[in-house]
Amino acid sequence: MKELPREKIEELDNETFDKVSEFRQPEKLINEAKDMQHFRMSKAYFRIVSYIQALNVACVGIKDYHVHYSSRVANVLDVLEQVQEITESVPLEPGRHRFGNPAFRKWHAKLMESAPTMLDTIVPSSLGAAQVELLDYFLGSFGNAQRIDFGTGHELNFLGFLKGLDLLNLLTYEDCAAVALYVSHTYLEVCRRLVQKYRLEPAGSHGVWGLDDHFFIPYIFGSAQLASPSGNVLGLRPSAILDKELTAELSKSNLYFSAIEFINVMKKGPFYEHSPILYDITAVPSWSKVNQGLLKMYDVEVLSKYPVVQHFHFGKLFPFHKFI
Repeated sequence: MKELPREKIEELDNETFDKVSEFRQPEKLINEAKDMQHFRMSKAYFRIVSYIQALNVACVGIKDYHVHYSSRVANVLDVLEQVQEITESVPLEPGRHRFGNPAFRKWHAKLMESAPTMLDTIVPSSLGAAQVELLDYFLGSFGNAQRIDFGTGHELNFLGFLKGLDLLNLLTYEDCAAVALYVSHTYLEVCRRLVQKYRLEPAGSHGVWGLDDHFFIPYIFGSAQLASPSGNVLGLRPSAILDKELTAELSKSNLYFSAIEFINVMKKGPFYEHSPILYDITAVPSWSKVNQGLLKMYDVEVLSKYPVVQHFHFGKLFPFHKFI
């Protein structure tokens, strides 16, 4: 990921948002592959990258994702619980369906109807104008209703939603560990339930040559949990994921192992066949190296890919204008 000079880092978020800020419906501004070059020099790109880096640092060495959290984080968790309740309330459509279950479209319509009220519990009236931007990222976080799919672009929108809250001081620097671990875990559980129940297709998947069909973020933050300057936390090497019993146990506290456990549930056959990239990572000697490699891979495979980033929108919170 691109590194910024210190003075540019300080400038990046040095912006005051209030009720008179010019919030607007975020726009689709990446319309062809050549727009990616502009995106990767934009303020939006660097706000996303700096936030991922801050969240990643906050995870280092924290063994359990069940961390203490503030009332600010509790508000976000409550909203995610409401999203989960919608999932349980929308039944599947009967019959055989080639690409996912069409009931997901009803689910998404119900989310769109409920989302403004949900966000009212997070966003105070003094910042009510910001909700139009936050809603765009929030609604883009849970898959695409038309394609009935879910992938890393939707994860990216959720990061945008969280960073938007951070920019508005509705989350703070002190919340980083809880956001990266507990909020991410809860969001992942919501999305895994959607994937399983409605059989959401992988969005923009590279097939077996992708890291994961649907997710990327848990691998970054989960590897950070196990990384430490003094060595591997818990004395575990990356090859430990090949032990299914150990993986099932550690999935209750670590995001990386939680992601591997979901693969073990969803896929059959030898691990090296259905997940060759993750299998190759087992040969890396330390979690610190895994974490560093995954941050670089995210920049290349997510933030540099037109098919993924084209669905991210731009407004006041994430300006498309050139930053460097």
